[in-house]
Amino acid sequence: KGGAGMKRVWGLMAIISIILVLTGCGGKSGFTIFIIDNQGDPSVISEQLQANLQQKLGEEPKVEVVTSAMYDVQKILVEYAAGGHDIFILPEADMKQYGNNGSNVSLDDTFDQEKYER
Repeated sequence: KGGAGMKRVWGLMAIISIILVLTGCGGKSGFTIFIIDNQGDPSVISEQLQANLQQKLGEEPKVEVVTSAMYDVQKILVEYAAGGHDIFILPEADMKQYGNNGSNVSLDDTFDQEKYER
């Protein structure tokens, strides 16, 4: 799990880095990233991810990574409805479901997938 897990973490970091550039123009002094996964507990990577992102960004903006140790569809709904997070990292099926309902901001015109393929 270590090799595949780390590859996934670095892939997430690449995507988040692009999103951070896009959200960097806002007036807030920081942002939160919410992560939930149906394949494991994302809290095992949250501190490392937060530290790596903060190091790349410097002191400002402040980065906070929030995770849910247990996968729960209701938890996703509550987090979306509360609107307290700037970036959501969800299982693909959940992300697509919320996207079909118009809940996600499309990055198709901004994100160059080929640039971040490994």
